[in-house]
Amino acid sequence: IRGGSTASIGQNKLRIEGAKEIIAFINMGTDAKNEKPLAECSRYQIPTNSWEELYQSNILEHNKQYGKLQLDIMEKELDMPTNERIKGYREGKDDATLPILYFNYGRYLLCASSANGELPANLQGKWNEDLHPAWDCDYHNDINLQMNYWPAENGHLEDYAEALINYLENMVPHGKDAAKKLFGCNGIWLPLSSDNWGCATPETYGWSVWVGVAPWLAQHMWWHYEYGQDIEFLKDRAYPFLKEVAAFFEDFLVKDKEGVYQIMPSQSPENRFVASGEEMPVSIGVSSAVDIELIMDLLTHSIKAAEIIGVDKDKVEIWNEILDNLPALQIGSKGQLLEWNKEFEEAEPFHRHVSHLLGVFPGEQIDPDKTPELFKAARVSLENRLSAGGGYTGWSRAWVACLYARFGEGDIAYNHIRALIGDYATESLLDLHPPRIFQIDGNFGGTAAIMEMLMQSYYEELHFLPALPSAWPNGKISGMRARGGYTVDIHWENSMLKKAHIISVNHRDCIIKTKNENYVIINDNGETVDYIHNNNKLTFSIKKGHKYTITVK
Repeated sequence: IRGGSTASIGQNKLRIEGAKEIIAFINMGTDAKNEKPLAECSRYQIPTNSWEELYQSNILEHNKQYGKLQLDIMEKELDMPTNERIKGYREGKDDATLPILYFNYGRYLLCASSANGELPANLQGKWNEDLHPAWDCDYHNDINLQMNYWPAENGHLEDYAEALINYLENMVPHGKDAAKKLFGCNGIWLPLSSDNWGCATPETYGWSVWVGVAPWLAQHMWWHYEYGQDIEFLKDRAYPFLKEVAAFFEDFLVKDKEGVYQIMPSQSPENRFVASGEEMPVSIGVSSAVDIELIMDLLTHSIKAAEIIGVDKDKVEIWNEILDNLPALQIGSKGQLLEWNKEFEEAEPFHRHVSHLLGVFPGEQIDPDKTPELFKAARVSLENRLSAGGGYTGWSRAWVACLYARFGEGDIAYNHIRALIGDYATESLLDLHPPRIFQIDGNFGGTAAIMEMLMQSYYEELHFLPALPSAWPNGKISGMRARGGYTVDIHWENSMLKKAHIISVNHRDCIIKTKNENYVIINDNGETVDYIHNNNKLTFSIKKGHKYTITVK
């Protein structure tokens, strides 16, 4: 309190008069770690700094992470309150900078909900207004927790993924116990929903009979290595987790008489088909598309990790044999990617989840170059889902935007970002789940979608502006991270790449996906760099720590 006077006016009450400045500190403790809340609070002393000192130190600390990436679309931001801008979206007005505000806000929310914390962002991030919140403000592990960290690695907020990684490591003992008791398998099994302690118990009737959580969360372990190329992290933390998850499937999968490894029981999370009846809230079947894609994702990355660090050749042989004999993904009579192992009638054709499209995004198993027919079928599935009324939650709409960005459809992805903001955001831009329940995952999914529109790096191949919307003809983004250990800046004009800067953490060959443009590559010594251009891909040798400038003739 600066200036004025204070007086006690009863128990837990204080009157302040004539003060020039009041700074209030909130210090909350819990008994979560078997200590008294006051004891926990006592470890954190109240600062004595002035407000301005605290404010400036917070800005400096915040910019260490948030400031690593900047996005500018060269448009003047409207001088209007946010709620009026959102209203304008609903009325069909143009506002090209509102998604940029949403993007920046999403990155801020990830910083604020993950920095200095022991736990990852939950369903409400860390903001919750209710004593009895929706879904207990917990961790849902069949899209929600994963989506929270979609913008972490490529958005240069990789240090904040530590909260998630630490949480996953703490779940391992519980997951081992559950795998053995519930399925009689080695390795780890993780539940569809969990709590602050990472307990692995099947709490949700029917829905919890799903084995896809652990491989989906393992994806984030791999990403943390794939973007950063930290071999010690891969060896000491990521690979041990991947290996434990893979061990579960070594025991769990069943080989049928045709020699195909079937996944059973299997689910497409929270969805069901008519033939399974209504006894369960979800259909339990055999070898759903998402489970096939997740096992492909897990084992492909486990094999690559083992080969990088030079271990477990026997395991690599086992995993390759499983990969070679997994069920094939199938295309249905309407040209759609099948969600289950047969073309069942859907109970909810408009379902909010699009789990069978995980191989398109955030996975990489369904690819326009490697599996073009499946890629086309996945888009048909998405369009069928939307035409029936799908995408009706904030997080679901955000996933749709990510998928269209991956399909290279920038204007369609942009329209879904508009819908995400206009239909599924509060006046403060927080994401909503019907009926107006705050749920933070859509904020992070929308942020990820915008980055997916501006750059993709599947299989460590850089693809600049793969889904640039016509609403952003000019712009620049600096500090994006790409798979393979790259940091990339991109500058575009008239909807075309003008210039890109690339820095790598390794000596390696750099591959850029192109549209047969003529490029000039200059290193940081001003020298022209030779490259090979073949099959719409440009390849050149890049040296660790040096900046390379790419321009289009």
